[in-house]
Amino acid sequence: MADETCSERSLKEIREAAARKSSGIYLAVVGMIEPLVLGYFLTQINVERLFGRSASAGYWLQGIAVLIVIVLVWHEFAMSSLCVVWVLDVFDFLFPLLLAIGQYVLIATLAAGKLQYWYFALAGIALMCMLSLVFQALKIKGRGNDAEPEKCLCDCMPRLTVSIVPVCAGLSAAFGAVLLTVSATPSLEVLLLSITTAGLATFGGFRFCAWKTFLSPATSCKRAPKSGSY
Repeated sequence: MADETCSERSLKEIREAAARKSSGIYLAVVGMIEPLVLGYFLTQINVERLFGRSASAGYWLQGIAVLIVIVLVWHEFAMSSLCVVWVLDVFDFLFPLLLAIGQYVLIATLAAGKLQYWYFALAGIALMCMLSLVFQALKIKGRGNDAEPEKCLCDCMPRLTVSIVPVCAGLSAAFGAVLLTVSATPSLEVLLLSITTAGLATFGGFRFCAWKTFLSPATSCKRAPKSGSY
């Protein structure tokens, strides 16, 4: 009986130690992946289309949008790692890898000048982000009373910033479909890219402010609305 109790206590201590170290491991994985994505982006930028005779507003907007996506994904994973207190499994590593592949496709379509497929890649990234958030919510729910810190995060994060993610996926897919079915003009491409870049920048601003508010000492989880969701 004593050996059994000792064994259970040891297993509990191992699980707790693994959960405490998960944050650093998660951050290390993201810290390896996103710099590679950024490096690939910088090598694929066409300087002639930025500053040369073939420079265009559409290419500038598309490049800025890609950079915003990279920063957003990097920032979200880095900030989420601060709140990871569960033992990591294969899905925790799968989503960063899938998002890295999505960003690779996004950059490749930028370099190839295929704007319609660029939008489909952007829709895929938004969809993977949404699935990642759902997965995290399910993990938090499955941990029950042990997930009090993460539940506080869910309560304090405004629902609006998360609800925008599926909207971004739908709009990106719709823009890609439009460019596939109609003969795109430079003015139409600039219009769609202006909407996309402004939307990404606005969403990024909301998320940065949401994380800053959540980590502020003045923020109280008890004052957060019950309808809030991470």
